[in-house]
Amino acid sequence: MAVHIENFATSSKLIELFDPRPGSGSSVVLVCVMAVIGVIMTAGPAVAGYNAWHGALWSRFAGFAACATSLLAFFMIPWSWLALIFAAIGTSLIWLPQAKRYFDAYDHFANPPRPAIVPKTKVAYGPAPRFR
Repeated sequence: MAVHIENFATSSKLIELFDPRPGSGSSVVLVCVMAVIGVIMTAGPAVAGYNAWHGALWSRFAGFAACATSLLAFFMIPWSWLALIFAAIGTSLIWLPQAKRYFDAYDHFANPPRPAIVPKTKVAYGPAPRFR
């Protein structure tokens, strides 16, 4: 919507707040800011979801950051508030007990218990037997 001159003034909340003249430098900067906001709103849940899929326990807290970045939807169009709803649903799902069991199982799979190192009791000191 921001590319059409007729709709430019109402294309997003960010454009409405600053009300730049279409085609001016400030309008180009604001459209670039809208693109950056879109990238941030997408990257937060994507990072949290990808790392949750790969068993990173810290992704549970990244879900809260994803919800926080989704608040940037205020500067976009009204239906982009769905991003916050979906981020909140995803964050609540990775805090369920079943998800904790998944994270524990993945951690056990990715980091198996290491065998104990048994020290040798008979150590031959001096020249090796083949050099005697």
